[in-house]
Amino acid sequence: YRNTYTYDAKGKILTRMFELWENGIWNPSDREIHEYDNFGKELVFSAESFIGNQWIKQYRFTYTFDNNGNELTFCRESFRDTILVSAARENYFYDQNGNIIRYLSETYNNNNVWSNESLIQYDYDINGNAIQSHAYRWDNGWRNSLHYLQLYYNNKNDYLGFEGKKVDVKYKVFEGAKNIERFGLSQNYPNPFNPTTQINYQLPKSGFVSVKVYNIVGKEIATLVNGEKQAGIYTVNFNAVNLPSGVYFYCLKSGGFVETKKLLLLK
Repeated sequence: YRNTYTYDAKGKILTRMFELWENGIWNPSDREIHEYDNFGKELVFSAESFIGNQWIKQYRFTYTFDNNGNELTFCRESFRDTILVSAARENYFYDQNGNIIRYLSETYNNNNVWSNESLIQYDYDINGNAIQSHAYRWDNGWRNSLHYLQLYYNNKNDYLGFEGKKVDVKYKVFEGAKNIERFGLSQNYPNPFNPTTQINYQLPKSGFVSVKVYNIVGKEIATLVNGEKQAGIYTVNFNAVNLPSGVYFYCLKSGGFVETKKLLLLK
């Protein structure tokens, strides 16, 4: 098999074609199509299969954003032939500082109406750090329910992840804390994952840092960190929603330090 890609002028992937070698020729099997706005944010991701000498829609993701670049909606649609058979939508709401205060997921029901599925609410301190989160599921009314909760802090550069119904967080500044003595790159969690995973790393000193993701043949597919960082412990999130299942590698580089670990995407 082989994958072929096309790119726009900014290096963004426009199409990915998956082909199989059969009877001495390359035959199309599946393709992905990406559309972006003028700022490089993805607006549409669609997948099609080549069946009966024509391309048939399989599923489509669409995104909307506000003027500050915050994601407002994410919609997943599935098709049978050209008929929409299912859909789900995620909605994001923010305060005036750009902090997410509410997440609402919905499903498109048999009556062609969007119905509530789950709800997460967040509260913040005066520094913009998330201090509380509540999770609910719709059952003829909103009821407390288990959900994965991400509470962002440190100017949204880091987050705490929990599985729970309600989470309260208190922050404290430690003076005279023990210094970090060495570089470190932790195994991503969860692993395997679909489609997001968390990567932790630590720095004993300030400097230029890069954390990048590569496919199995060594091609760079994502840059998670690329800039100056102070000494400390950091968390980054990797979203592989547009990537196929498989083995990938992520690499931390800072100064003369290099460490690479493997992650597995299963869809």
